[in-house]
Amino acid sequence: RSGRHVTLPVYPVLIRSGAVSPEPTDTAAAEPEPDLALGEVLADRYEVIARLGRGGMGTVYRVRDRELDEDIALKLLHLDLAAAVDDPRTRLRAEVRLARRVSHPNVCRVHDLGQHAGRMFVTMELVSGDSLGAVLRQVRAGAAPFRLERSVDIVVQLCAGLAAAHRAGVLHRDVKPDNAIVEPGRVVLTDFGVAALSTSRHLDARGRRT
Repeated sequence: RSGRHVTLPVYPVLIRSGAVSPEPTDTAAAEPEPDLALGEVLADRYEVIARLGRGGMGTVYRVRDRELDEDIALKLLHLDLAAAVDDPRTRLRAEVRLARRVSHPNVCRVHDLGQHAGRMFVTMELVSGDSLGAVLRQVRAGAAPFRLERSVDIVVQLCAGLAAAHRAGVLHRDVKPDNAIVEPGRVVLTDFGVAALSTSRHLDARGRRT
């Protein structure tokens, strides 16, 4: 009903409150790695324009792709992730290969992976908006709650993105509010091909579980 307001419930699949919005910081982690300098160029191609957020997996930057002359998002992974798994580049390459199979309006498109100063990074679609986690925290802090129709629309779009991934044989494995970006008229799941690095230690070079 148009007059009703509800607070969007956090279902089990969305526990643990992208691509391009800030993630919760791991308070148990060591001192944060220094940010890249504005104007710094990675892989002779990606020029840093702004830092968008830092989380438990890495730091996200808005960068300019000099080759294609467009802005994209770049997630520079933390050094401790590389130490967490054997041959992390092979693992991440397998995950990105799988993630690139998913093409859907509600899934953030993963472009490529690379390396800079010994650290891996993933480039992806730049999505404007706040994370669903940030929006929910604003609601809990007293902001106007979602209308029922908006709540349902968000859930439907998230499910549509996950369904597209599952049809392609891809599991996200880290669906949470901070991995969903809310922009006008669209909700986008992020971190396909990135989040799995922290949980998957048994993938071969083709992305098959061993």
